[in-house]
Formats: sequence, C-alpha cells, structure tokens
Amino acid sequence: MLSCRVANLVPVDDIERVTAAVNAYTQTVGIYPESLKRQLRDTLPLLGAQRLTSLGYACHVAKAMSQDAIEPVRRMCKWIVDETCDPAVVPPMWRRPDAAAA
Repeated sequence: MLSCRVANLVPVDDIERVTAAVNAYTQTVGIYPESLKRQLRDTLPLLGAQRLTSLGYACHVAKAMSQDAIEPVRRMCKWIVDETCDPAVVPPMWRRPDAAAA
C-alpha cells in the first residue's frame, strides 16, 4: 500500500526534541501515547507536519483527505452546496423590520 515510501522512526527521550525531526517534507507523524497529540498539534504543523495520527494508523486514511501535500479529491471535483433555509426560523432580510430602515 505504501510502496516507494520512506519512514523515519525517531524515538526521543525529551518531547521538546521532537520538533527537530519535523520539517517541510514531513507529511504524517504517528504519535504515542495519545496524550502527546494535544501537546504537539499546534507546534508540528508550523514546522511542516500535515497529519498527526495514532502510532500504527498511518495507512487508515479518509478518501477525501489530503495526500502528499495535495488534495486530489478537491482538485478532481467541483464541490456544490445546496442550502435550504426555513423562513419561519430565519426570516429573509427583505422581511426584517430593521432592513427597511437601512
């Protein structure tokens, strides 16, 4: 499934050192224990990481997810939004009393 890929396993004794192993070429970072994800999720993307996942789950991805720094599904599709608004819940602007004064 992940042929011709490179995996760098970088064990660290101090969590502050993990940032030294992340750069613009880092796509996925497997993290253990789970409690570290919350600590690292704001810092690692600033250094280049795109995806933080539980250690051992790098191959479990959603089909619409970004892959190798691109979003292939978004590029191949035109996304359409069909919005339905209920005038009884949200009155249209032309019926609002404050809209006539403006």
